[in-house]
Amino acid sequence: MDVTSCDDDRGEAGAYAAAGIPSRLLIDRRVGTFDVRSEPDPVRFRYQRLYDFGEAVALPHLVSITLDTEELKDYVRRHSSPSPHPASRANATA
Repeated sequence: MDVTSCDDDRGEAGAYAAAGIPSRLLIDRRVGTFDVRSEPDPVRFRYQRLYDFGEAVALPHLVSITLDTEELKDYVRRHSSPSPHPASRANATA
């Protein structure tokens, strides 16, 4: 199983499937989702399922575990508001 963040995917899913990686778990921290892919063939993963943070994420049969992601849902809410750009903070104090 390959686990990565979605911003690291860059369309590489087909290459992972072609290499026979049995499953991938991609985590998109920006929108709070998990993308589970499995059943590789020479071109792509035939199975794909999206979960939101807070849902139980069932991983494919080769791993056969379920991830409890309830706490991650709150993390995204707390950290989703953009922080001020450092330059704007400097200007505000000047």
